[in-house]
Amino acid sequence: MRYLEINLDPFITLNRVAQQPLSHPLHLLGYVEATGVASLSFTYSPEVSEIVSVPAIRAATRCRLNIRANADLTSIQKAMQLKPDFITLVDLSHPLQVFDAQSKDARDLVETIQSAEDFNLILRLMPEVEQLKAAYRLKVDEVEVATNELAHQDTHQNFLLYLDQLVHVIRVGQKNKLRVSVGGNLDARLIRTILQVVEVEFISIGRALLSQALVHGFGQALKEFVNLTETI
Repeated sequence: MRYLEINLDPFITLNRVAQQPLSHPLHLLGYVEATGVASLSFTYSPEVSEIVSVPAIRAATRCRLNIRANADLTSIQKAMQLKPDFITLVDLSHPLQVFDAQSKDARDLVETIQSAEDFNLILRLMPEVEQLKAAYRLKVDEVEVATNELAHQDTHQNFLLYLDQLVHVIRVGQKNKLRVSVGGNLDARLIRTILQVVEVEFISIGRALLSQALVHGFGQALKEFVNLTETI
């Protein structure tokens, strides 16, 4: 079974620029509950708490709350105070915000986080077999494979080659009993392509939803992505 996750980061960015009620990401919550979205995520920063109210999310929807936190103890501890269901480790200094599961500090950091036992841990990784194997050795609950570069392939042949690599990595993760999700520059075409060849746990979208919502409205855009996720 696959599920849809909405990443609120593009909506938070829009709200910072527009500063209008209709751009506020919490206005999505009624649509989220009505359409059956399974997860909400956003990247933690001190400023985000002024825009996103976690108690409001908890009151308005039963979907899981996944907070993305930079891979340093200060950011993680502050994210933990919000009591999410999941924390996704990211590296905000990386262009694709992916965590390096093979880094020399990865094990100590992950073990420190896992000792809290208050939430499940996700690592956002590059689509590389060695990264998935490292995540398995770290005994994390889930991995999110970054799909950003799939969207940027400049020829059909390169697209198919990268898709094959992506699918192979996902299957390696699943073979090692990892829950595998995908996210990064996904739109309806890319989601359809991925789901036609491999199963994943969660599909995370943000900018594509915002683009569709500006044209068709939040409700209709959400329905289309939920139906796409559930029916392929």
